[in-house]
Amino acid sequence: MYEIFRSAAPQAVVEMSLERFSRYLSWALVSGSPSTVQTAKSYPVGANICRSLLANFQALGLFEPSGKTHLVGDDKEYWSLTPKGNAIYSAALIQEMEENALLSGAERDVFDEQEESVDPDTSE
Repeated sequence: MYEIFRSAAPQAVVEMSLERFSRYLSWALVSGSPSTVQTAKSYPVGANICRSLLANFQALGLFEPSGKTHLVGDDKEYWSLTPKGNAIYSAALIQEMEENALLSGAERDVFDEQEESVDPDTSE
């Protein structure tokens, strides 16, 4: 469920339609990205499955029905991240960035060596 949240959360920062959630869910399920995965134009994952997942995310306090107004003829369902969902998404991104920084430690090692070679007590 985390991968589904992680895939859909960026799209719901402002709001996303149920149809858009369906597309991002299909990408998450095949571990692809929007540019590499071909999906059906609308609802590649059934709307009932999407509604069920969004209900679970709502129960967890991560998503909520969007409060934004839409045109009278727009009958789509829209969802947004809650403040809690946004905080969890932000924390996941920070953790991911920190892990990536640790993995690319070669650059950090070079920087640390440069700092060690300059001793502020002896340099003038």
